Amino acid sequence: MAGAVALTLFIIAAYWPAFTAGFVWDDNRFIVEESALRGGLDGLYAIWFKPASLVESHYWPVLYTAFWLEHKLWGFHPAGFHVVNILLHGVNTLLLWRLALTMQLPGAWGVAAVFALHPVHVEAVAWVIARKDLLASMFYLLAVGAWLEYRRAGRGRAYAGLVAAYMAACLSKTVAITLPLALLVWVWWRHGRISARDWREVAPLLALGGVIGAFGMHVYTAGGVIEVAYSYAERVIIASKAVWFYLGKFLWPQPLLFIYPHWDVDAARAVNHLPALALVATAALLWRLAPRIGRGPLAAAAFFVITLAPTLGLVPYRYMQFSFVADRYQ
Repeated sequence: MAGAVALTLFIIAAYWPAFTAGFVWDDNRFIVEESALRGGLDGLYAIWFKPASLVESHYWPVLYTAFWLEHKLWGFHPAGFHVVNILLHGVNTLLLWRLALTMQLPGAWGVAAVFALHPVHVEAVAWVIARKDLLASMFYLLAVGAWLEYRRAGRGRAYAGLVAAYMAACLSKTVAITLPLALLVWVWWRHGRISARDWREVAPLLALGGVIGAFGMHVYTAGGVIEVAYSYAERVIIASKAVWFYLGKFLWPQPLLFIYPHWDVDAARAVNHLPALALVATAALLWRLAPRIGRGPLAAAAFFVITLAPTLGLVPYRYMQFSFVADRYQ
């Protein structure tokens, strides 16, 4: 109890300025100017069944349903939206702590404290439209908890909870579709192999994620041309540099910028291929050292890359016209 209270107080102290903040940048475009949020049940219907009518070209109905409900409670007063964001970050911190305890990880409370206070979260918590990251994370963590319960007791109810939470995560932000692969990483970390049974257990999630991802991409591309054009070699350079960028910001989050400058991705320059080679070399080294140092480091690295994969730039998206990376993605 004392640990939970301490984490909550840490978050309130760190994010106190956000309680009095307003809307910024495309908060106004995607929230204040979104007619579906102003509407009644017709607006809710549009959120779920007419995504092309929304300003933002994504199919994230859970996110916009939350905004729709909040508009009915306090209109477009930003304070209410900020309070919900901060509460969600608190819930995610407590969920992470609980998962760390369930996995019997050493220093579980410290892990949660770092998560609660790490500066790289500021963009996701203080920017209202970035609620998508908080909601997707909450349902993602609930799904992992359901998975652990299912693996422990084999209960159908736990698996149903896993499927429901996974679907809610994907419908909050599509990047959550990587969860089934992350669960397989967990299996390999704990047991040293991935069996046919393990694949069968995640197969329904892979199918569900594929359907949601395909429909989400259809809605996204139907909203207009993705105005970024990089060759495959350039996208590999972008992705490999992004992995090291995020690792660097995790270890030393300074400076933090709303929009990071584009970096050089000229495939003709040999130096630009070094980050990709370094990733391959690191993976090979961790694999070779696994018998001596354990599978944990390689599993952590695999989880890190797999979970970031949808935002690394291998598949182009419109925000790349502003920057290749963003704090909220991590």
